[in-house]
Amino acid sequence: MSAPDLDRAGLGGLANLFFPGLIGVFTIIIYFLTRIFANEWNWIITLAGVVFMAYVSTMLFFDRF
Repeated sequence: MSAPDLDRAGLGGLANLFFPGLIGVFTIIIYFLTRIFANEWNWIITLAGVVFMAYVSTMLFFDRF
């Protein structure tokens, strides 16, 4: 994870460093919580988390947010 021009971006540049990781952590937490209730459908949560993390990471990389 990196941030372009982090020295000039201030606190806004830290979003590039932390958002993808936080999305990954939340995906893992949701995965383990739903594992208790719906063991058969966990792959959907994993896939949704991976797709959303890739989307946010790409948008942050190309400065679309």
